[in-house]
Amino acid sequence: MARRSLIALAGLASAAAVALSIALLVSGSNPSSGNSTYYMALNTSRVGQDLITVTPANLNNPNPNDPLSGFLGGIDGLFGGLLSNITGQIDKGIQDIEGEILGNLTKALGVKDTYVLYLTKLCEGTYQNAKDPNSPVTLTYCAAYDDTSHGLRNITESLPSSLVIGTTNISVPLVSALGSTMSSVTNLATQAAKAMFALLIIGTISIGLVFVGSIAAFIVNARRILVYFNTFFGILGGSVLMIFAAVATGVIVAGSSSVGGLGSAFGVQVKQGTNFLAIAWVAAILSSIAAAFWFGVWFVEIRLTSFKRRWRTEEQVGNYKGMPREILADLRLPKEGGFHDSEKGLRKRKHKNKEKAAADEGRVLSDRAPPERALSERATSDTTRSVIAPSK
Repeated sequence: MARRSLIALAGLASAAAVALSIALLVSGSNPSSGNSTYYMALNTSRVGQDLITVTPANLNNPNPNDPLSGFLGGIDGLFGGLLSNITGQIDKGIQDIEGEILGNLTKALGVKDTYVLYLTKLCEGTYQNAKDPNSPVTLTYCAAYDDTSHGLRNITESLPSSLVIGTTNISVPLVSALGSTMSSVTNLATQAAKAMFALLIIGTISIGLVFVGSIAAFIVNARRILVYFNTFFGILGGSVLMIFAAVATGVIVAGSSSVGGLGSAFGVQVKQGTNFLAIAWVAAILSSIAAAFWFGVWFVEIRLTSFKRRWRTEEQVGNYKGMPREILADLRLPKEGGFHDSEKGLRKRKHKNKEKAAADEGRVLSDRAPPERALSERATSDTTRSVIAPSK
């Protein structure tokens, strides 16, 4: 059987994979456990800002391709820069209105500086330096993705169709567009988190069972049932964690690009979870190492059957009706000369081999009988024939 040192290494690989997977699962479960192992983070500290920008035109150097530039320049010169002053006042007025709108909007909705997306929770928080989005984040609350009282769900479902500025009720189409964008982001994040969570749970449980099986195999020296157990769950867990890492890569890379394209017009910035990706791939590789080890033990030491290529007969080619019979014939073990893939079959074959060896040994001993014994047996046989024979 496999050496215990190799079994111990496989157990350590599976244990490390389980520990890394659990770290991803518990991250963000509450504000204190929030760290850099998120799969995506949204910077909403400047949401809605710079939607409208008014820049005064340089009327002293008119554009020759613009037929109105010379005319406006002449008017501006005639009225002593009055047009430039009007443009500046318009710019200031629009910015004041914009600031009032955004002030009411963010105050009403309670938009935070950042929203951090983990597998199980969506956390919200503020930057320690409000002017620096790269500064450390202080998480204040973590909620489930379906929770409508906090997080992105609360924002998307609370966006008003109009805003009140002073005594005026103003309808802002951009607010509706912002709500649609945030709703798309929330749905994408929710579905991605659920899919990755399901894959990670299956992979973690499977590799955890491999770890337990490796401990048992180390103690009792890898019996057949343990090899089957560890091989099955090792392949299952390794494959699922590899799929999880691939899905996470797609979600983070493609999802960040998609979300960034939707939110860039409103000042929403996206940050990819590179630490999340690194942990996911390391866990997948470690679980694959453990799975490969136990598959090798099964393949070399436990496996009693094999398949080989063969030429199909002329009757089998193109015969759809005979397909089930052909498959069963390829899977069926020969009745003579083959091993049976069970402990009972091996014991029965060993017993038959011992009986056959004992019978062969008896025949050899009888063939090597001493000459005196052979002569005595021949004389006895002649005497018996003479007594039995009738007299003439």
